[in-house]
Amino acid sequence: MHCSWQCCIIISLNISILALAKLGHTTLRSIQWKFCVCVALIGLNKPQIMGNKSSLFLRHEEIAQIQNETGFTPNQIERLYSRFTSLDRNGCGTLSREDLMRIPELAINPLCERIVHSFFAESTDDRVNFRQFMNVLAHFRPLRDNKQSKLNSREEKLKFAFKMYDLDDDGVISRDELLSILHMMVGANISQDQLVSIAERTILEADLCCQGKISFEDFCKALDRTDVDQKMSIRFLN
Repeated sequence: MHCSWQCCIIISLNISILALAKLGHTTLRSIQWKFCVCVALIGLNKPQIMGNKSSLFLRHEEIAQIQNETGFTPNQIERLYSRFTSLDRNGCGTLSREDLMRIPELAINPLCERIVHSFFAESTDDRVNFRQFMNVLAHFRPLRDNKQSKLNSREEKLKFAFKMYDLDDDGVISRDELLSILHMMVGANISQDQLVSIAERTILEADLCCQGKISFEDFCKALDRTDVDQKMSIRFLN
């Protein structure tokens, strides 16, 4: 039996990454892992009125290092730094989870906690500095042969999406983890029985090794024909 619906995680960067679940109509086969990680840019392309704050604290060598790691242009780095400093209300040079959670568009997102968590994956003190902040955003740079970095490769984009579902970071997506994400995305719009059916059939279709879970390899295979660059890229202004 096929369930008619489509899960779209619309990952948008207004100040940081935001997402909103949207329901449409299709078959279970077409959603299997084609959850449509769509990207839209709103706030990051808007000029920030920050005075000289960004130029005072971001040195040329820091810009060069971040450019080398992420592929962003110096102008893009300075623009994103202005956004970062606008979130850093205490002026300490790092952001907390609470700083990101105060973003209105992010706060209303059903996947808010998962998105915020992605910024702190490499943090040891539950704070994120600008370099770490940029490394996360770099996953959403378009794939370009002349400007590709490791962080925005197809594999890294898929790893980022995979980790949104891997709640316990054990390298696989279980039925319960998938069910938890579905609950976050659709709330009470779909019955529990329907959600369980969707989760179980998705596992059944994507689990190539018959282990009852979805590995990263399974995940990549299921999205083999998906235009990951189009779904997980942002056209940053210069």
